[in-house]
Amino acid sequence: MWARLRLDLSPTDLLAGALALGARDPTGRARDLEQGFAADALACLSVRSAFDLFLAAAAFPRGSEVLVSALTIADMARILELHGLVAVPLDVDPETLLPEPETLGAAISAKTRACVVAHLFGARSELEPLARVAHARGVLLVEDAAQAFDGTSWRGSDEADLVLFSFGTIKTATALGGALARVRDDSLRERMRTLRDAQPLQPRAAHARRLAKGALLSFAATRLAFGLLARVAGALGADLDGILHGASRGFAGSELVHAIRHRPSAPLLALLARRVADATAASRIARRAAFGEAFAAAIPEPARVGAMADVRTHWVTPVRSRWPDELVAGLRRAGFDASRRSSLVVLEPVSDHAPAARVGELLAELVFVPCYPALGDVRMREVAKLVRAASPDPAPITA
Repeated sequence: MWARLRLDLSPTDLLAGALALGARDPTGRARDLEQGFAADALACLSVRSAFDLFLAAAAFPRGSEVLVSALTIADMARILELHGLVAVPLDVDPETLLPEPETLGAAISAKTRACVVAHLFGARSELEPLARVAHARGVLLVEDAAQAFDGTSWRGSDEADLVLFSFGTIKTATALGGALARVRDDSLRERMRTLRDAQPLQPRAAHARRLAKGALLSFAATRLAFGLLARVAGALGADLDGILHGASRGFAGSELVHAIRHRPSAPLLALLARRVADATAASRIARRAAFGEAFAAAIPEPARVGAMADVRTHWVTPVRSRWPDELVAGLRRAGFDASRRSSLVVLEPVSDHAPAARVGELLAELVFVPCYPALGDVRMREVAKLVRAASPDPAPITA
């Protein structure tokens, strides 16, 4: 069986990570990594950690509102709550995967202090129209680029006040953890740095466990290993999808606060520096993007997600289906892993703000399917054929 996602991590990367377990000088390594990435960069343990530092340094009044792309991970809303802030969801256009400027403008109130806009599924679009609306009303713009690193010189939008890049377990160019934030305001960045440097250092053993888990997940995603795991799980009545989803998560919910408030260790920073500087990343991701675009061209337009985004790297490949459960079952019967499971949630509306109706409909129809060059064109077309049969607007199926 073909896994729907393979870690962007080679055996050589894992070996380099293991050899770096004895690395020292986290302060110097963080400084060198930051200077190599961007003049205004700050290295953090995770995007959650960087966001937590930002809110602590910004010190918005309690009860302030922060607008957030309605399709996001639940932890972002939890972190806002920890700082006494209210997360206000912004509906997302399924074609661009961004809120529309009119939606943003209508949601801004006297209590609004910031807006967090997420680039989803490896797609991204120009933020200038959103930045113009936010900045005209005195609202800071946070660009959540956790899913958007593409190995090129792109380092976030110039219009964003804060840009967040993730290198967690399942992300592109994974370092099995770590994040880089770009903070435009010098004083804000230095306050964040001071807060970060006062935190305890990530235990070396914690990063070692992540390396071991990364090695296991990489092996488990190979075709033979994944097929064997699927058969064993089926025989035992176990939920393999749930097991793998849990294993790939960066932080357990009940441990969130303690887990994110650490500085990145020297071994993590060493591996992160290697992944960020990888000269092969851009071409590797370009091949993945081209394969994903060929797949998108083979399925009906209503099944495509983010089709109007400016850049699509196909980090993961979601499709919309009229019959999502049936599509998952059909793909699995054909030897392709597929799932409706995701870490993303639709944030609940708050009083005096409109609900995120479109993004709720989108999430209800999403299925994540395998789509990467190792599949080959023949298998890609087989996946596309099954998607066509279960799309919102089924197209004729040809042999």
